[in-house]
Amino acid sequence: MPNTVTLPAQWVTPDPLPSLGHHTLPPLSQPAFTAPANWKQGVPALHTPADIDKLGTLYTLEKVPLLVNIFMSAQLKTEEQYARYQAHLEAALDSEIQAIAPPGTFDIWHMERQLDALYKLTVSKRQALLESRTLEARFLGQPIDTANKKRHAINFVNRMQKRHGSRPSAVYASFIESLSAAHMSILLTRSISLLETRVAALSTLIANTRIEAERAAAARAEAERIAAEAAARAEAERIAAEA
Repeated sequence: MPNTVTLPAQWVTPDPLPSLGHHTLPPLSQPAFTAPANWKQGVPALHTPADIDKLGTLYTLEKVPLLVNIFMSAQLKTEEQYARYQAHLEAALDSEIQAIAPPGTFDIWHMERQLDALYKLTVSKRQALLESRTLEARFLGQPIDTANKKRHAINFVNRMQKRHGSRPSAVYASFIESLSAAHMSILLTRSISLLETRVAALSTLIANTRIEAERAAAARAEAERIAAEAAARAEAERIAAEA
């Protein structure tokens, strides 16, 4: 039996593209996949999620490296997909930020409104991240172990067998959902980091603008005081000259 399995794209292709704020997890797509000839004899061809359940009639989950290979391949596939999504999602986030806080010179009132909108957007992303983390841990009881894919896949199979019995397709569906949530969590974390950086920069700009405005106001007041004193002296000199 080979050590790796190549899955067709439609197995784990998310549709539609998840948004940053309220993401949609990828559904379990209909597979169209036939096991290679050099796989262990007796393993059926897999065409639908229901076909995965046929494995349960031949072997127990603990004795089916095929499932572990499928899960590991699915994990690699989702990693590739979400890596491609990252650029799209960051571009979408940049558009959201530009709509809220476009480049240019604004007064403090407008910048404070922009800061409030950016903060609210950050809060929405944090809520979405909380939802992703919840989904990520729903089937595992803990976040996905991305450091050791094979160990994670084996642990997942062992845990989910207790919940789903001999229904490998249910295990697979759970695996895809938790994987999708895990990768969405990574993207949301990056988005939140970008937003927090923008919020910090705008907060600093507002603070500096306020300081500059206060200094300018103080300078104007000082100039007005000096002008008033000069006018008073001139008036006093005029009166003295007339006397």
